[in-house]
Amino acid sequence: MYGNLPDQWDDELTGIDRLRVITNATTRLRICSAHGQMEFKFKGELKDIPAGFMPWFDVPDRATQDTPVILGIGRHWLAAKR
Repeated sequence: MYGNLPDQWDDELTGIDRLRVITNATTRLRICSAHGQMEFKFKGELKDIPAGFMPWFDVPDRATQDTPVILGIGRHWLAAKR
């Protein structure tokens, strides 16, 4: 089920591609572009995020911005967010 593609949600996704995006977004996602392109290779700290990407929770106009989300976030990211 794991793989890095597709790397962006699309309502037209079906089958294994749809399941892969859902699985990756809920278990592996750390950073993405402002347009929702997910980057799965990055595993570093906030200060090292590649240009053009940001923590998923900072994406402007994300659908869940007004929804409380409980997750296990790395302590180094949590400390940087405060």
